[in-house]
Amino acid sequence: MHSTTRNEDAAAAALQFQPLTVDDTKCLALMWNRGRGRQQCCLFPMSGGSLCKVHQRQPHGKVRGPIPAAKLSQFRKELLKPEKDSKQWYARYLMWGVAAQIAPDITSLSGLTPEQYEVM
Repeated sequence: MHSTTRNEDAAAAALQFQPLTVDDTKCLALMWNRGRGRQQCCLFPMSGGSLCKVHQRQPHGKVRGPIPAAKLSQFRKELLKPEKDSKQWYARYLMWGVAAQIAPDITSLSGLTPEQYEVM
């Protein structure tokens, strides 16, 4: 197997944990998000780079491209675990930030389809 094919396979496997849209003005680090991924860091990158100071070591990978094999394995293990009910209430701006990426034209969260709401 060629290394190009392996890289393409790794990038394809990473897609299920990466956000649908990416804001190139923000840090390009992939967030853990309780093992579900699908979130981009909201901080600004350091001057001349693509990552913020917190994510310089990019422990969870980036929002595009392959995720490091060990971290991809952790994401997959978390995906197999039953999801626990969260007692944490998310800030309204965070919820709207994700909703705006999924469905930019909505004016109310009730405008999301059940599938779109599940992604959040």
